[in-house]
Amino acid sequence: MSIIDDALKKAQTDLERKEKREFSTIYGTLRERQNFQESIGLRQMTDPLAKKKKVWYKKVAASLCIFFIIAGLLFMVRSKLSMKPDLPDQISVPVQASLSSQQPPFLSVQKKVILPEPDKPKLVPDREVGIVEQYTKGCNYDEQGNYKDAAKWYRKAAERGHKQAQANLGLMYSKGHGVEQDYAETLKWYRKAAEQDHTHSQFNLGLMYSKGQGVDQDYAKAVKWYRKAAGQDYTHAQFNLGLMYSKGHGVEQDYAEAVRWYRKAAEQGHAHAQFNLGLMYSKGQRVERDYEESVWWYRRAAEQGHKQAQTNLGVMYSKGQGVKQDYDEAMRWYREAAEQGHIHAQFNLGLMYSKGQGVKQDYEESIWWYRKAAEQGHAQAQNSLGLRYEKGQGVEQNYSEAVKWYRKAAEQGHAQAQTNLGIMYSKGKGIEQNYAEAVKWYNKAADQGIDYAKGVLKRLE
Repeated sequence: MSIIDDALKKAQTDLERKEKREFSTIYGTLRERQNFQESIGLRQMTDPLAKKKKVWYKKVAASLCIFFIIAGLLFMVRSKLSMKPDLPDQISVPVQASLSSQQPPFLSVQKKVILPEPDKPKLVPDREVGIVEQYTKGCNYDEQGNYKDAAKWYRKAAERGHKQAQANLGLMYSKGHGVEQDYAETLKWYRKAAEQDHTHSQFNLGLMYSKGQGVDQDYAKAVKWYRKAAGQDYTHAQFNLGLMYSKGHGVEQDYAEAVRWYRKAAEQGHAHAQFNLGLMYSKGQRVERDYEESVWWYRRAAEQGHKQAQTNLGVMYSKGQGVKQDYDEAMRWYREAAEQGHIHAQFNLGLMYSKGQGVKQDYEESIWWYRKAAEQGHAQAQNSLGLRYEKGQGVEQNYSEAVKWYRKAAEQGHAQAQTNLGIMYSKGKGIEQNYAEAVKWYNKAADQGIDYAKGVLKRLE
């Protein structure tokens, strides 16, 4: 046992000595490093150029960092240029748009795009470069008004599957620009682009089916293509789809669906949809009648210059529906619309001047606006103008002119004008007396429920 104990003690002693040597070595190394750092610090404190050298080292380090950052960015840019570029997805020519049930046709104009500059290198396959160049040339010629060459280059790109070129070529055939007008060709190229999910072409294809241009009229197919474009948030398609549901064209009439699609377009700022939505709230068509909501949508459209919305907003202010009655505001909105040629606004403005509502009574100004509307065929304005000539209010009395305007309104079925014309015939004012003609017009007015005409006829029995 003693031998074993001696061996263990010896081994333990050797281990302790080894650990002490290693500790001494590490301690010495650390001490030398500390002494070295202290000596460096001392030299920096004593050396007058040390601080300047330190600043210089920092500047060199910063310059190197900037160099590597710029090199990295250049590498990224070069990598991006080697990728296939995005092809332009819009054109600088107008696209057809929809007909509103309340409005004349309007055009939707796409914004111009900045075409790729030819001096910028783009490492792309030759086939793709060719398509872009062909489409770009078509756009350039189109912008210059050289439609023949524009159609030529659009065709080259379109035949290789460029959807925007296909859409533009379809438009050229639709308008007869650079090619002979041909709706069948228009339909062909719109369809090619539409099948590639080109929204404008889907919409225009729906429009052609709706109108029967180049194809038999088919509302169901029009609805199909409107729906595809509407699903891509194309506002004109959403509006037209609402119109189809409202009229029951190609789908079962459904005012709730009409409201849904009008709202989608209206919330994106589509003025016609805003007006139609206001109209539906005003009438309570599949929505609870809400004049305040109606006013809200009319105002959104009116502020965009929608003349019918301006007129209806004026009516709401005039009647105090959904808003506090305010003749001044009514006059303001009527004038906005009247100056755009809206006949109902012109008549209403004449009426306000005639009654002195929101303005000093002025028969001459009233006649001026009545005439504007009457000359556009507004029956009520024609009757009112005839009345002013008969009474000599704001104009020199003239029975012949009164008869002229009464007749225009009467022939459009205006009951009061028919009565007035009957009176002029029975009294021989402005026209040769003729009881037979008088009875004729009294009968027409009586059929529409005019009590005066009924009374006259009863006395003549």
